[in-house]
Amino acid sequence: MDIRALHEAVLRQWASSSPPFAQEARLKAALAAPGMLYYRYLYTLVRILQPGRILELGTQSGLSALCMLSALPEAGRLITVDSRPASGYCLRPFRSDPRLHQVIGNDLDRAIYGDLDLAGLDVLFIDTEHTYTQATQEWCLYRPCLRPGAIVVCDDIHLNPGMERFWRELPAPKLDTGDAIHASGWGLCGYRADPTEADAWMC
Repeated sequence: MDIRALHEAVLRQWASSSPPFAQEARLKAALAAPGMLYYRYLYTLVRILQPGRILELGTQSGLSALCMLSALPEAGRLITVDSRPASGYCLRPFRSDPRLHQVIGNDLDRAIYGDLDLAGLDVLFIDTEHTYTQATQEWCLYRPCLRPGAIVVCDDIHLNPGMERFWRELPAPKLDTGDAIHASGWGLCGYRADPTEADAWMC
């Protein structure tokens, strides 16, 4: 499935795809806020793809991870990483779920993952400091972990000139979905293990 076809499939299933916790009062407003529809998008995307391994860079509240976890197969694994110890408060009731692995540390240091195997990622979600340098370093570090055909989701691609540059230079099939999913931009990228793409990137 190409990137545009995948995006269209997500939109088609949108109405019938709602995380099971969507009616909880403390989360309902966040899930429905205009320009903040990416939570439901992530849930629907994972529901369609049924990936084996997801890596989220930037846990923040943990709500995006919770949406993806809610649609993840029983044998799947979701690793979410953030440098802030207080991150992931939405995940506290779910920390015993064997599919979930929350990591605290600098995501540019692969040592923080310990024995967790990052090889063969099906989905990579980039949502950390939103600078050109940070996003570029993350791409270079985690690109070798992606399996061919993996989906890379980039948040806030129009937040600032640095993120726009990163998105523009990303050497892979990609789709800018505009501001309907997230007010500061939302992009999908399809990874291909093509040496010419790796050579074209400034890693």
